[in-house]
Amino acid sequence: MIIKKAGDFWMSLVLLGLSAVLYHQSLQIDDLGFLELGPTVFPSFFIGVLAALSLLLLFGSISLKGEREVSGKVDRKVFLMRGVFYGMLIVYLVVMPYVGYIVSTALFLFCGMVLLGRRTAKDLALYAVISAVGTGVLYALFGVLLKLFLP
Repeated sequence: MIIKKAGDFWMSLVLLGLSAVLYHQSLQIDDLGFLELGPTVFPSFFIGVLAALSLLLLFGSISLKGEREVSGKVDRKVFLMRGVFYGMLIVYLVVMPYVGYIVSTALFLFCGMVLLGRRTAKDLALYAVISAVGTGVLYALFGVLLKLFLP
């Protein structure tokens, strides 16, 4: 067995571990007794999907025949953009309780699209519209329709 794609191999192992931890935590949810399916059905379904996709990623990252995929050098620009995006994600999560869901999510989506996409005036206007509409749809779905608490 040879690992063809080391990044995919290690990520699949991390995701499988996360699936196991999440499944174990979902068993801690109290059953109130009045729901037919129980409160763990929905989380268990998505945890199962995550585990199945992680297994597919794992099997796709290894080779039983011994061929190794040739990989080029790590692109420094892509590596830097990933780091900036992860930094933006951390700032988004820290700032959200103070600024609020709507403002922080719209700004995060807009900045993410600017970072990862083209930067023409037309595209920036499109990113602003997509960020505003996307945030509004998410708020309407989760905050209004499903009545979930959003910071």
